[in-house]
Amino acid sequence: MSRNYTGRLLFIVFLLGIFAWQLIPTYQYYKMDREERKAMEISKPDEFKALSNKAIKLGLDLQGGMYLVMEINNKELLSELALTSARDDRFKAALDAAAQEAADNDGDIVALFDEKIREAGADVALYYGDRTRRDRQEILDWLNEQLTEASNRALEVMRNRIDQFGVSEPTIQKQGTSRIVIELAGISDSKRAKDIIGKTALLEFKLPVDPGTSQQIAARVNDYLAGIDAGDDTDADTSGTGVTEEGLAPDSSGGSFADQIAGTDEDSGMVADAGDGADAFGEDTDPRLFVFGGASVMISENSEARFRSIMARQDVQNLIARDGGQVTFHLAKADGRLTDVDGRPLREVYLLKNQAEMKGESIVDAQSRPGDPNDLGQGRWVVNMDFSSEGGDDFARITGANVGKQMAIVLDDIVHSAPNIRERIRGGSAIITNIDTGEEAKDLAIVLRAGSLPAPIEIIEERTVGASLGEDSVNAGTNSTLFGLAIVAIFMIIYYKFSGIVADIALVLNIVILMGFMAVLHATLTLPGIAGIILTIGMAVDANVLIFERIREELDKGKSTRSAIDIGYGRAFITILDANVTTFIAAVVLYNFGSGPIKGFATTLMIGIAASMFTAIFVTRAIFEVLFAKTSMKEISI
Repeated sequence: MSRNYTGRLLFIVFLLGIFAWQLIPTYQYYKMDREERKAMEISKPDEFKALSNKAIKLGLDLQGGMYLVMEINNKELLSELALTSARDDRFKAALDAAAQEAADNDGDIVALFDEKIREAGADVALYYGDRTRRDRQEILDWLNEQLTEASNRALEVMRNRIDQFGVSEPTIQKQGTSRIVIELAGISDSKRAKDIIGKTALLEFKLPVDPGTSQQIAARVNDYLAGIDAGDDTDADTSGTGVTEEGLAPDSSGGSFADQIAGTDEDSGMVADAGDGADAFGEDTDPRLFVFGGASVMISENSEARFRSIMARQDVQNLIARDGGQVTFHLAKADGRLTDVDGRPLREVYLLKNQAEMKGESIVDAQSRPGDPNDLGQGRWVVNMDFSSEGGDDFARITGANVGKQMAIVLDDIVHSAPNIRERIRGGSAIITNIDTGEEAKDLAIVLRAGSLPAPIEIIEERTVGASLGEDSVNAGTNSTLFGLAIVAIFMIIYYKFSGIVADIALVLNIVILMGFMAVLHATLTLPGIAGIILTIGMAVDANVLIFERIREELDKGKSTRSAIDIGYGRAFITILDANVTTFIAAVVLYNFGSGPIKGFATTLMIGIAASMFTAIFVTRAIFEVLFAKTSMKEISI
């Protein structure tokens, strides 16, 4: 037996000291109850953040939180990719049928759409072909690439949003070709989290149709809904709503109907025109949808569902397209300021050109801040947007070409602002204003910074784990670990006597090393991870069992104690290494291909295997060496 035990002993003490020191923040964090943590987070936010970052994180099943399965709406994405002018009834019917069959049988929506469209007597080239894509197979390959790219982009956008939302150790991974699994441990405001994660955040800058044309088309739609001939080419009588302009209850603040946007360039900016008013409503039985006031077109706030239903009708869309071309009515953001004489809320509607002048992909930064209290149009909060170099040039070009016109800022199909362009805006910056709360402004800035989702994403599965359930899991896992540790320790002492005590010391050190290493890696402890720790306890003593049994055999052969120990450790090492390496490989496979809970199990198993190898072979042998060198012990109890 080697007499050079001092170096080994110092190395063991140093290593254990490092890992024990890494566990101090975990002990300090979890010895506090929830109320103490909240108080520290408020009174000492920097210290609390540093402490929580260093502590071992608990997974969703241990501290509660949200589990979401989200699915990309490939049907909407395929519809968006198609040529607008070619989307006929055959296209819609084939896409609806393909989407339904894909959902029912987990099929390939692109192949199914190709099959359905050919059954209808058409070809995908009619809807997706261009000068670079004419062959049917090329188009199908391109569509599949777009779906894959959309899935990857959605995954990246999710990561960006969740990182900025401030969730520690989130789990975000793809499931299949169009689903994303998200685990957010410790989340308490589930509604806000879902709003941020699932928001499409498609930001577009669109030009409105002039107010006269907008009112004329809205009046024609009213007449059509009322059963009046909408084919009359005479100017529409917008007073035909049965209300009077005197029915307007003006904005008490004196502000404008439209929100306001200003360029950060000192000498330029866009300011919204002040509205003249809004007419009151007619009777509830009036089939007409729109009401008018000054140059504005509005609907009743409680008519949003009816508005969307009517706008989805093909006959209404045909009427709008006949009189206005490629245009669509969009709702403005509800601001609570526009009311009729009876105090009922009104909501503005804008007729916008379908073709966006510019989209939000060129935004490189977005920050929220309080609005200017001296500017009534800014509202309580605003969001500053900075464009990329190319985006800034495009914005300057667009505003320069449309001086004196309105520019609608459309976020997820809702008009957030529709100001007049006073002059060309240079400098690559703009402001979205009139945001009600700081939290709303912050969330909007997060979404704009993280980028827009390539297609709508739907939550198809949602589970919430309560904090009390998580606490019960922690207690159950801790108790089971301690119980298993105690049973194994008692068995080792009974069966191997003093050598069993040495093995138990190594076993405790094994747990310290395992937990300390998890703290170093900022790993997340889950309920399956606790199962991995319990398995590690069994595997750790298994190595000592092999060593001790080998030592017994050598002692039975008449070998001296020191010789038996040397042979026992030497010959058992290969067997122990072989068993642990194969298990470690299995754990690596589980970690790389498993889901969140399986990853937690694999993490503790891999760390535990390495720690058990170290403690069972290196630490226990060092203890025996110290005992033989520093005491008069000549034999061991085994």
